[in-house]
Amino acid sequence: MLQRGLAFIAGALLLWFVAQRLILALASDETRIRMALSEGCAAYGEARARPIMELLSPAWRDPSGATRDDVLAWLGAQFLTERDRATGLFPRIATIPAESLTVTVEEAGGTAQAVFELLLLRRRDEALVWRVHVQSDWREEDGAWVVTGADWRTLEGRQP
Repeated sequence: MLQRGLAFIAGALLLWFVAQRLILALASDETRIRMALSEGCAAYGEARARPIMELLSPAWRDPSGATRDDVLAWLGAQFLTERDRATGLFPRIATIPAESLTVTVEEAGGTAQAVFELLLLRRRDEALVWRVHVQSDWREEDGAWVVTGADWRTLEGRQP
């Protein structure tokens, strides 16, 4: 009986995994970029740097010259040193209001641009910490859409 239950759970997980991959494979490039941004926001709130880093092309640099390594150091410093004492969770979440996100894909060149507002909010009361306007350039590399460059400007609050 236990083996049958475990086999059922394993089969259900495999089916879920295959369905997720199929959905991703059939999704438009615009949808894939939107999904990547959503996953990046979720990862920030969960204090997971790897999914965020996977969004950045190995050649990524920001206008000031910062590299992927600089982004990783910035994220690591936050994720390792900032925790809510009561819950043990990272104290901020990230979100992109759907109405602020525009994705334009250049089919012929395998490039895209995503323009959006990124909000960093305090987890406990969702008070605004930082609101930033982002204009990002994307390219498809090895079957995944990655950010090759980005410009941003603070609209409200301060960068943590």
